[in-house]
Amino acid sequence: FRFSPDDRRLAFVERVSAEESHLWIMEVANGKMRRITPARKGAPVHYGDPQFSPDGKALFAISDRGSEYRHVARIDLATGREQALAANLRHDVEDISLSAKAKRLAFVTNEAGAHVLRFIDIVTRKETPRPALVSGVISGLQWRRDGSEIAFTHASAKSPGDVFSYHL
Repeated sequence: FRFSPDDRRLAFVERVSAEESHLWIMEVANGKMRRITPARKGAPVHYGDPQFSPDGKALFAISDRGSEYRHVARIDLATGREQALAANLRHDVEDISLSAKAKRLAFVTNEAGAHVLRFIDIVTRKETPRPALVSGVISGLQWRRDGSEIAFTHASAKSPGDVFSYHL
């Protein structure tokens, strides 16, 4: 669940199976719900972790629509149009975290069992520089309120899990 920037709407995931899910928006004041992802014929689509854009006009989410891999997608709430971001990556996205202040979306890809922390500029929709980390597992992405830094847990063969932060 994620609230919109104005706290009037709530985005959530309806899970049908491990391979199929749908994104919904609920108006908090009256409970009216609207499915954002249209019904499609063919292969089911997985969605996860919906997050409102800073202007509230789109959702960023994890999706595997039209791809063998789970990627970051931007879904326009008015049209339902879905755009894959960093679509050139051939690895599953496992986690995302949006910072409106930083105008960045952090995401974690699973690359042959090791996680890589990546960033997308949500204005240009292009990938930006990222830190070089020891091979391991990344979890718990959390932005500082001012958007200047992101914290996360990193576990590797040399560390059972430590908290790190990356200053943009």
